[in-house]
Amino acid sequence: MNPILGYRSVIFVSLMILIWPSGCDRCGSRRVDEPGLGTRALWIKNFKTSLAHGRYAAEDADRLNSLVHELESTAGPIGPRLWSAHWIVHDREGTYWLSVLFYDEQKIVESIRVREHDTDQGRMIVEDYELFPGGRNRGLLADDILVPFSVRTGHQLKDEQAWAAYAEENIRTRERMPPIWISIPTSSVQVTISLVDANGEESKRLPLLPQSARAFRGTSNEDE
Repeated sequence: MNPILGYRSVIFVSLMILIWPSGCDRCGSRRVDEPGLGTRALWIKNFKTSLAHGRYAAEDADRLNSLVHELESTAGPIGPRLWSAHWIVHDREGTYWLSVLFYDEQKIVESIRVREHDTDQGRMIVEDYELFPGGRNRGLLADDILVPFSVRTGHQLKDEQAWAAYAEENIRTRERMPPIWISIPTSSVQVTISLVDANGEESKRLPLLPQSARAFRGTSNEDE
Protein backbone atom coordinates (compact mmCIF):
# COMPACT_ATOMS: atom_id res chain seq x y z
CA MET A 1 0.00 0.00 0.00
CA ASN A 2 1.18 3.46 -0.79
CA PRO A 3 2.03 5.04 2.60
CA ILE A 4 0.89 8.39 1.27
CA LEU A 5 -2.69 7.22 0.92
CA GLY A 6 -4.85 8.21 3.87
CA TYR A 7 -7.01 6.31 6.33
CA ARG A 8 -10.11 7.07 4.29
CA SER A 9 -8.51 5.35 1.29
CA VAL A 10 -8.32 2.15 3.33
CA ILE A 11 -12.01 2.52 4.21
CA PHE A 12 -12.93 3.23 0.58
CA VAL A 13 -11.03 0.24 -0.81
CA SER A 14 -12.37 -1.98 1.99
CA LEU A 15 -15.92 -0.99 1.11
CA MET A 16 -15.21 -1.78 -2.54
CA ILE A 17 -14.07 -5.26 -1.56
CA LEU A 18 -17.19 -5.81 0.54
CA ILE A 19 -19.56 -4.83 -2.28
CA TRP A 20 -17.53 -6.47 -5.04
CA PRO A 21 -19.34 -9.42 -6.72
CA SER A 22 -18.22 -12.89 -5.70
CA GLY A 23 -16.98 -13.56 -9.25
CA CYS A 24 -13.72 -11.89 -10.27
CA ASP A 25 -11.29 -11.55 -13.17
CA ARG A 26 -8.72 -13.75 -11.47
CA CYS A 27 -11.02 -16.68 -10.86
CA GLY A 28 -12.56 -16.48 -14.35
CA SER A 29 -16.19 -16.54 -13.17
CA ARG A 30 -16.96 -12.84 -13.51
CA ARG A 31 -20.04 -12.00 -15.57
CA VAL A 32 -19.20 -10.35 -18.88
CA ASP A 33 -21.34 -7.31 -18.06
CA GLU A 34 -19.50 -6.55 -14.80
CA PRO A 35 -16.84 -3.82 -14.90
CA GLY A 36 -13.29 -5.07 -14.42
CA LEU A 37 -11.22 -3.94 -11.47
CA GLY A 38 -9.43 -0.71 -12.31
CA THR A 39 -11.68 0.25 -15.23
CA ARG A 40 -13.53 3.47 -15.92
CA ALA A 41 -16.86 1.63 -15.68
CA LEU A 42 -16.05 0.53 -12.14
CA TRP A 43 -15.30 4.06 -10.97
CA ILE A 44 -18.41 5.47 -12.62
CA LYS A 45 -20.39 2.89 -10.67
CA ASN A 46 -18.61 3.65 -7.40
CA PHE A 47 -18.89 7.42 -7.85
CA LYS A 48 -22.64 7.12 -8.45
CA THR A 49 -23.01 4.98 -5.34
CA SER A 50 -21.15 7.54 -3.22
CA LEU A 51 -23.23 10.38 -4.64
CA ALA A 52 -26.45 8.49 -3.97
CA HIS A 53 -25.45 8.14 -0.31
CA GLY A 54 -24.72 11.88 0.00
CA ARG A 55 -21.15 11.37 1.16
CA TYR A 56 -19.80 14.69 -0.07
CA ALA A 57 -20.35 18.39 0.48
CA ALA A 58 -22.45 20.17 -2.16
CA GLU A 59 -19.59 21.69 -4.18
CA ASP A 60 -17.62 18.44 -4.18
CA ALA A 61 -20.72 16.50 -5.20
CA ASP A 62 -21.34 18.92 -8.09
CA ARG A 63 -17.79 18.45 -9.35
CA LEU A 64 -18.04 14.67 -9.00
CA ASN A 65 -21.35 14.69 -10.89
CA SER A 66 -19.66 16.64 -13.69
CA LEU A 67 -16.81 14.13 -13.72
CA VAL A 68 -19.23 11.20 -13.99
CA HIS A 69 -20.97 12.91 -16.92
CA GLU A 70 -17.61 13.52 -18.61
CA LEU A 71 -16.55 9.90 -18.12
CA GLU A 72 -19.82 8.62 -19.57
CA SER A 73 -19.79 10.96 -22.58
CA THR A 74 -16.10 10.86 -23.51
CA ALA A 75 -14.75 7.92 -25.49
CA GLY A 76 -11.04 8.63 -25.19
CA PRO A 77 -8.86 9.18 -22.13
CA ILE A 78 -9.25 12.33 -20.08
CA GLY A 79 -6.64 14.19 -18.09
CA PRO A 80 -6.45 14.23 -14.30
CA ARG A 81 -9.51 15.72 -12.61
CA LEU A 82 -9.33 17.19 -9.11
CA TRP A 83 -12.71 17.36 -7.40
CA SER A 84 -12.03 17.96 -3.69
CA ALA A 85 -9.37 19.77 -1.62
CA HIS A 86 -9.69 20.27 2.14
CA TRP A 87 -7.58 20.87 5.21
CA ILE A 88 -8.34 19.02 8.44
CA VAL A 89 -7.19 19.32 12.05
CA HIS A 90 -6.98 16.03 13.90
CA ASP A 91 -8.91 16.58 17.13
CA ARG A 92 -6.81 14.40 19.41
CA GLU A 93 -3.36 15.03 17.96
CA GLY A 94 -3.75 18.64 16.85
CA THR A 95 -2.02 17.77 13.57
CA TYR A 96 -2.93 19.27 10.20
CA TRP A 97 -3.78 17.15 7.18
CA LEU A 98 -4.38 17.83 3.49
CA SER A 99 -7.20 15.83 1.89
CA VAL A 100 -7.20 15.64 -1.91
CA LEU A 101 -9.58 13.57 -4.07
CA PHE A 102 -8.97 13.14 -7.79
CA TYR A 103 -9.40 10.88 -10.82
CA ASP A 104 -6.36 9.97 -12.93
CA GLU A 105 -7.03 7.11 -15.30
CA GLN A 106 -3.68 7.50 -17.07
CA LYS A 107 -1.82 7.51 -13.75
CA ILE A 108 0.30 10.50 -14.74
CA VAL A 109 -0.18 12.78 -11.72
CA GLU A 110 3.17 13.49 -10.10
CA SER A 111 2.68 16.49 -7.81
CA ILE A 112 0.27 18.45 -5.70
CA ARG A 113 0.62 22.19 -6.37
CA VAL A 114 0.08 24.63 -3.52
CA ARG A 115 -0.56 28.20 -4.64
CA GLU A 116 -0.84 30.96 -2.05
CA HIS A 117 -1.59 34.64 -2.49
CA ASP A 118 -1.17 36.91 0.52
CA THR A 119 -2.92 40.13 -0.45
CA ASP A 120 -1.72 42.00 2.67
CA GLN A 121 1.94 41.16 2.04
CA GLY A 122 1.65 41.20 -1.74
CA ARG A 123 3.30 37.76 -1.82
CA MET A 124 2.67 34.82 -4.14
CA ILE A 125 4.00 31.33 -3.40
CA VAL A 126 3.76 28.40 -5.82
CA GLU A 127 5.21 25.05 -4.72
CA ASP A 128 4.95 21.57 -6.23
CA TYR A 129 5.18 18.63 -3.85
CA GLU A 130 6.18 15.42 -5.66
CA LEU A 131 4.02 12.80 -3.99
CA PHE A 132 4.10 10.51 -7.04
CA PRO A 133 7.41 11.11 -8.87
CA GLY A 134 7.32 9.35 -12.21
CA GLY A 135 3.81 8.17 -11.46
CA ARG A 136 5.20 5.52 -9.12
CA ASN A 137 3.18 3.84 -6.38
CA ARG A 138 -0.11 4.67 -8.11
CA GLY A 139 -2.42 1.69 -7.84
CA LEU A 140 -5.89 3.22 -8.34
CA LEU A 141 -7.48 5.39 -11.00
CA ALA A 142 -9.18 7.43 -8.29
CA ASP A 143 -7.13 8.54 -5.31
CA ASP A 144 -8.14 9.74 -1.87
CA ILE A 145 -4.96 11.24 -0.44
CA LEU A 146 -4.53 12.30 3.17
CA VAL A 147 -1.09 13.68 4.02
CA PRO A 148 0.17 15.72 6.98
CA PHE A 149 1.31 19.30 6.43
CA SER A 150 3.06 21.99 8.44
CA VAL A 151 1.33 25.33 8.87
CA ARG A 152 3.21 28.15 7.18
CA THR A 153 3.35 31.01 9.67
CA GLY A 154 6.13 33.11 8.19
CA HIS A 155 8.63 32.66 5.41
CA GLN A 156 8.94 28.87 5.44
CA LEU A 157 9.40 27.43 1.97
CA LYS A 158 9.64 24.02 0.39
CA ASP A 159 13.04 22.34 0.84
CA GLU A 160 13.80 21.61 -2.81
CA GLN A 161 16.87 19.48 -2.08
CA ALA A 162 15.09 17.36 0.51
CA TRP A 163 12.16 16.74 -1.81
CA ALA A 164 14.47 15.88 -4.73
CA ALA A 165 16.19 13.29 -2.52
CA TYR A 166 12.83 11.96 -1.32
CA ALA A 167 11.64 11.53 -4.91
CA GLU A 168 14.65 9.31 -5.65
CA GLU A 169 13.96 6.90 -2.79
CA ASN A 170 12.62 3.47 -3.73
CA ILE A 171 10.51 3.26 -0.57
CA ARG A 172 8.89 6.47 0.59
CA THR A 173 7.09 6.76 3.92
CA ARG A 174 5.36 9.57 5.78
CA GLU A 175 8.09 9.46 8.41
CA ARG A 176 10.73 10.24 5.77
CA MET A 177 8.65 12.75 3.82
CA PRO A 178 9.94 16.35 4.04
CA PRO A 179 7.48 18.99 5.27
CA ILE A 180 4.64 20.22 3.10
CA TRP A 181 4.12 23.90 3.94
CA ILE A 182 0.63 25.37 3.63
CA SER A 183 -0.85 28.53 5.09
CA ILE A 184 -4.28 28.33 6.69
CA PRO A 185 -6.58 30.32 4.39
CA THR A 186 -7.88 33.63 5.75
CA SER A 187 -9.63 36.66 4.31
CA SER A 188 -6.24 37.95 3.12
CA VAL A 189 -4.51 34.64 2.32
CA GLN A 190 -5.96 32.70 -0.59
CA VAL A 191 -4.82 29.09 -1.00
CA THR A 192 -5.59 26.83 -3.94
CA ILE A 193 -4.66 23.22 -4.66
CA SER A 194 -4.14 21.65 -8.08
CA LEU A 195 -2.53 18.61 -9.70
CA VAL A 196 0.52 18.59 -11.96
CA ASP A 197 1.04 15.65 -14.29
CA ALA A 198 4.12 14.16 -15.94
CA ASN A 199 3.69 16.50 -18.92
CA GLY A 200 3.75 19.59 -16.70
CA GLU A 201 0.04 20.20 -17.25
CA GLU A 202 -1.88 21.68 -14.34
CA SER A 203 -5.40 20.65 -13.43
CA LYS A 204 -8.19 22.99 -12.43
CA ARG A 205 -7.37 24.83 -9.20
CA LEU A 206 -9.65 24.41 -6.21
CA PRO A 207 -9.77 26.63 -3.13
CA LEU A 208 -8.50 24.88 -0.02
CA LEU A 209 -11.45 24.61 2.38
CA PRO A 210 -11.79 23.38 5.97
CA GLN A 211 -13.31 20.01 6.70
CA SER A 212 -14.43 18.36 9.92
CA ALA A 213 -11.98 16.04 11.66
CA ARG A 214 -14.74 13.44 11.42
CA ALA A 215 -13.20 12.70 8.00
CA PHE A 216 -10.65 10.60 9.89
CA ARG A 217 -13.48 8.25 10.69
CA GLY A 218 -14.60 8.04 7.09
CA THR A 219 -17.53 10.47 7.36
CA SER A 220 -18.24 13.80 5.74
CA ASN A 221 -19.31 17.19 7.00
CA GLU A 222 -22.89 16.31 6.25
CA ASP A 223 -22.88 13.62 8.96
CA GLU A 224 -22.65 16.24 11.70
